[in-house]
Amino acid sequence: MSFIVQLNSKESQPNSSKFKVNSCESMLIAHKNNYDLIDIPSSGPYNAMYVDCQAMFLIINESKPYTKSYIQDYVLNKTNIQTLPKDMALIISTSTYNDIHTDKKIKILEEVNHIVNITQKNKLTSIAEDDSGGVQEISILAKGDFNHDSIEDMMLSVSNSVIGGSYTSYYLYILTKTEKYGDWIVLDEYPKHS
Repeated sequence: MSFIVQLNSKESQPNSSKFKVNSCESMLIAHKNNYDLIDIPSSGPYNAMYVDCQAMFLIINESKPYTKSYIQDYVLNKTNIQTLPKDMALIISTSTYNDIHTDKKIKILEEVNHIVNITQKNKLTSIAEDDSGGVQEISILAKGDFNHDSIEDMMLSVSNSVIGGSYTSYYLYILTKTEKYGDWIVLDEYPKHS
């Protein structure tokens, strides 16, 4: 599969050069240099490929052994999904996302998306449905020390959709806890919310 991208429209000149994305290497170069997809209907597969490529890059190049863990036996069940950080909530509107993100009283996913059903596919993947028709498939991709503080971190991929709609989005999150019953800390997300 390949995609044609060009420099971000805010930064590009008319007739700016186009770039073909057909590998993880070209995908990561395109993202790093602010290239945007030209064919918007292809954005779902393009974003899914970016998340996969970024995950592989981080696992291979950034993950280190850890000496301390507060998430060792973590499983994606209903209680654990509800307490994931609010940053992972399915929010389609950018302005709503910004409002929720700046509200310090809101901390966890359940305070944004009221989960009504969880289908646990296995210990590493669950599907969460909320009361507004939002669906999130959440998977643990890897664990390791991604920020090099000797504490175990967790990499999650999230596929968002809406029942009966055409909306899809894909994100990659690096989370950690610095104490067993502490709040989740979002170390990074890919791509960044705009």
